[in-house]
Amino acid sequence: MSAKNADVLFQFADNYGGSPWVRFSDEDTDCRHSVALPTFSMVAWNAVSPIAKDPELRKILAMLIPRDALLSYGAGSLGQLVSAPIPKQHPGYNDSVKRLATDLPKAANELERLGYRRPKAEGPRYTPDGKPMKLRFKADSPRTTLVEKTIADTLSAVGVQVEFVHGYVAAGPFDGHLTAVTINSVTSDLLFLLHSRYSMLKNPIDPVHHESLDKLLENYSLSLTHEPDFGVLKKVHSKVQELHPVTVLVQHSACLTGNNSRYVRRLNVNDPDWLKQIVR
Repeated sequence: MSAKNADVLFQFADNYGGSPWVRFSDEDTDCRHSVALPTFSMVAWNAVSPIAKDPELRKILAMLIPRDALLSYGAGSLGQLVSAPIPKQHPGYNDSVKRLATDLPKAANELERLGYRRPKAEGPRYTPDGKPMKLRFKADSPRTTLVEKTIADTLSAVGVQVEFVHGYVAAGPFDGHLTAVTINSVTSDLLFLLHSRYSMLKNPIDPVHHESLDKLLENYSLSLTHEPDFGVLKKVHSKVQELHPVTVLVQHSACLTGNNSRYVRRLNVNDPDWLKQIVR
């Protein structure tokens, strides 16, 4: 890949010390010119998990994850918060769909309402059948990261035990999969991410799917063969929020740096296909 201006460089979150999910060094992470990437860190939920199979519980668990803090301290603010794995600048992103805000007291009350009791304030929480409430996640990282520690700490604050398992041969079952995905920034076609037949999330979990979501995904993918129907993609967005098959932690960004700041300022970062502006 060759750039039109050799002074334009990409600078990702991990340039500031460690991986994007490891605590940063004291180096300044301020970025004047960032571009949104079609890359999302997320928790993909397991449809056959005794706990995560319930869409209401998936939304409650999402309320326990402090995504604002993860974006600020884990990714150096190089990213943005979204309510679906669709780039926020894409015309098919549905702005009327609001992401679930972090709210530990509300989430704890909702767990109680659903029968997930915590008899003692500092003790464990129990499932309706009397077993300790525990979530087991497959993690792509070879070692413990900031995002894992943050999720474990916030869930334990309401009495939920958490275990993260690393390694390609880690044995299930899992309640969810902590992973990252990159989609086509121009089309935002989610067929191979969320469709029951084609989802690439099938290993190591059984991803959440629904016939109505499958149909919307098929209709949007079909529209790409002639004229993209972004109205259908917005319906996909709404359905994803309703079913909550994944909890998106952050849409990542990259920082553009270089000597020719005038060129960088001219870059239209709101164009989903912005890469063509700097690549011959």
